[in-house]
Amino acid sequence: MKLRLFQKSGFSLVELVIVVVIIGVIAAIAVSKLGSAASGADDAAFRASLSTLRSAIDLYYAEHDGNYPGADGTSSTFWKQLIKMTDINGDRGTAPGVHIYGPYVRSKIPVLVGPNPDAFRVRMKTVIPMSLAINESKTKKGWVFNYESGHLIANTDDLDKNGMGYDTY
Repeated sequence: MKLRLFQKSGFSLVELVIVVVIIGVIAAIAVSKLGSAASGADDAAFRASLSTLRSAIDLYYAEHDGNYPGADGTSSTFWKQLIKMTDINGDRGTAPGVHIYGPYVRSKIPVLVGPNPDAFRVRMKTVIPMSLAINESKTKKGWVFNYESGHLIANTDDLDKNGMGYDTY
């Protein structure tokens, strides 16, 4: 029986190439999954912002005798009525026992995530159907609000990851 004192060990070039190819395939799968997850996160953030705004508008409507915020047709009134304390008529102020409603959202307008990133303004419209109110070419404002019907949509014709228009949510 022969005793080997020195045994040669290591990887052959073929083994090394196979390992590199396998790692490359795994990396390609992981990167594609990461991209679709980011798109899904944008869609979820958009739906959350839209839900927050719609809930705030509905609560304002319920507490102000069936009047929507911004009933005068101006976006500045709309936001001030949602982020400040108001009385039953929607007048802003801080008088104890008088200005008892609100605020309905934090001091910042939820941004439109996904389509028109960083767009955070509101266009006030009475146009029906609301899709006619969308005008991305003239403005990057994020939301369109019908101050007569209380309907709120995204001011974009962009599509979500499933091909559905953000303005149809």
